Amino acid sequence: MDNRKQAYYYLVEDGYPSVKEAVYFIKLAIERMISRNGGCMYVIHGHGSTGNGGIIRKELRRYFSAQVRNGRIKNVINGEDFSIFNFKSLELKRRYKGLENLFDRHNSGVTVIEL
Repeated sequence: MDNRKQAYYYLVEDGYPSVKEAVYFIKLAIERMISRNGGCMYVIHGHGSTGNGGIIRKELRRYFSAQVRNGRIKNVINGEDFSIFNFKSLELKRRYKGLENLFDRHNSGVTVIEL
């Protein structure tokens, strides 16, 4: 029997929010998960309309890094770094269901966070 917790997906780009709205929505989602004893969230923020790294992606990743420094987020792994060669990725895969098919995709349009 698989006793791992389920990783949750969060689609930020749904409805094409502004940067301010995207950060607001992710803050709410994080608060909800913290109130439910944390877990792992697979955040789909997209690459940006040019494919070169959109402003929402950059701002969310900046926010996630600040939350790691503040102790609200335990781990942040950018999608392009989520691989079998990344120790944190392997640890999250061991603890959470639903992350297996993310390995080695090198997808910069997503970020995995653990609360």
